[in-house]
Amino acid sequence: KGFKDRGVNQFVFHDSLINGNFKALDELAQAIIDNFGRVNWEAQIAVRNDMPDALFKKIKKSGCYHLFVGLESGCDRTLKNMNKGFTALDAVKFFQELNYHGLSFGISIITGYPDETEEDFEESLDFVIQHRDIIPKIEQVNPFVNYSGLDLPQEFDYKNNEDSIDRANYFIESVQKAGFKLTKSFMLNLVEK
Repeated sequence: KGFKDRGVNQFVFHDSLINGNFKALDELAQAIIDNFGRVNWEAQIAVRNDMPDALFKKIKKSGCYHLFVGLESGCDRTLKNMNKGFTALDAVKFFQELNYHGLSFGISIITGYPDETEEDFEESLDFVIQHRDIIPKIEQVNPFVNYSGLDLPQEFDYKNNEDSIDRANYFIESVQKAGFKLTKSFMLNLVEK
């Protein structure tokens, strides 16, 4: 039986970097278009300013209804420490492209990343609020979680760093006051209760 016959009408791709390989993403979107016309799908996507215009169009045409962007910070120093490979200005340009092509998206934020200063945190928060007009939704806000396999000091894990959780809570309160839509189930969802 086909997916439609079983009542499946949308797909979520759990790859954290669906645009890591433009050729593969282009082929996926084209296969959806060729075989189904369009299918409702969503995925996680990285900020990339080398993404071809035609690929944005094809993603939309294939039925993509939402994208999750791992911004993590609006502070260039923190983005560099995270090895994100983009700057805050790169993120602005990427968000503008997503908006231009009518692609719905939301962002995630991490507070308390190792060596994040109060000034870095404020810069990140200010960045998000200042770009309220191009960031439609805050999907996730969490303090830094030091997963096994990361080569980072344990003292920065939120369990050992109260500032990290305080910053996350303050971030959430601030963006709520600024009128952002939030995915409430993903606010502090990585914090053990």
